[in-house]
Amino acid sequence: MNGKSTSYQLLNNERGEQVRSLIFTGLSILLIIVSLFSLFDFFFRNFGLPTPLARGWNDALMLAGFFMLVYLYKSRWLSAYHKTETDMPYVVLMAFAAITIIVNGIPPIVGIDGLRVLGQVVFWYLIVFYALKNVGDSKFLQELVTYMLIAAAIVALYGVLQYIFAFETPANWIDRDMENIRTRVFSTIGNPNALGAYMAMFIPVSLSLGLRRKLSLKWRIVYLAIVLVMGLTLLFTFSRGAWIGCMAGVGLLMVMKDKRFIILFMILLVLMPVVLPDTITSRLFHAFSPEYIERSSEAGRLFYWRQAFVRMIDNPVFGTGLGSFGDTVAMRHDMPGAVWVDNHYLKTGAEMGIVGLGIFLWLMASVFLKGYRNLKRLSDPYSKELTRGILAGLFAVLIQNGTASIFEVLVVGTYFWILVGVLHALPLLYEREGQA
Repeated sequence: MNGKSTSYQLLNNERGEQVRSLIFTGLSILLIIVSLFSLFDFFFRNFGLPTPLARGWNDALMLAGFFMLVYLYKSRWLSAYHKTETDMPYVVLMAFAAITIIVNGIPPIVGIDGLRVLGQVVFWYLIVFYALKNVGDSKFLQELVTYMLIAAAIVALYGVLQYIFAFETPANWIDRDMENIRTRVFSTIGNPNALGAYMAMFIPVSLSLGLRRKLSLKWRIVYLAIVLVMGLTLLFTFSRGAWIGCMAGVGLLMVMKDKRFIILFMILLVLMPVVLPDTITSRLFHAFSPEYIERSSEAGRLFYWRQAFVRMIDNPVFGTGLGSFGDTVAMRHDMPGAVWVDNHYLKTGAEMGIVGLGIFLWLMASVFLKGYRNLKRLSDPYSKELTRGILAGLFAVLIQNGTASIFEVLVVGTYFWILVGVLHALPLLYEREGQA
């Protein structure tokens, strides 16, 4: 009897190990797919696949990751909950968003959609963090970052080709006063501003890794070549917000690497109007012209920003309710007075009040607090430079969100929070291997 019991136990253990190995492999594959998210998203949405699969593949991927992690936790194969700086503000933000929906009587279908758009992409940082923490190591992490840069480079190359072959650009993407701009590239992303944000996010990552000390010439050339291709595509988007965001991100990167670099950065900014083509400089400075400001104040960005600001001031505690006023959700559900605000912070303030905006900024601050602690905690050259690059890239996106709700673009929002997950996992992986 004991022999049979022992054999049965051994068989169960063997099956358990097989299941564990299968799930660990599944999580590793999931992380690779996520690192190539922009390419997979383009494939699923543009190659005649059934609509549910084309629209819901990313939801299915997230659910698969969630259930695999839950199974590992239930089976005691997953280490216990590990508190991060971002957990509390994320939970508080989602709870408060739900309260604004209830208090303002937002229709359930709109409220649920609003919560999904607000919170779903943020959830990626938890999936990536726990997957890396339990199935990853520093080498695998470096491979994932390489995949992300390869995906960004491929998207960028397609953008350069669009510019060379003068792909048709919708008329509403070009200001009527800027007729010298013939093409605004959009690559696989489908929108110049979103493509610009994607490039602005990963340019500092590749630049930081490419400038690290004791790097072989071959890899330095590879990283800087990726920066060059992404930089060209960023220029060809003619997205002022993305340009400004990228400049801010690169400036932050220079300060983090060596404060003396800020002098070089300032010199480059001064030389920019002289070095860059007239189409670039005229597009950038056109936003400050009296004609543009007057037109924008009457029926453009400045007009809608004023509307959003007034709503926020009039409803400082609970706003007008998540999904009630601006951008993707409100426009999709034809909410009364819905507009494209083109400022994520004012849109958040209008819908969730000053309190909600404060919670959102707390969430963003928690990410940079984690990055700061990483820089104090890590000593490995790759991990430190990756941290600097990620922080600079995320900062670029935050700046651009002042002129567009870039967080609501699936590819950009997903990669933003993937990088946050990497940021949280970095010290755990390197300290576990004694490389911190």
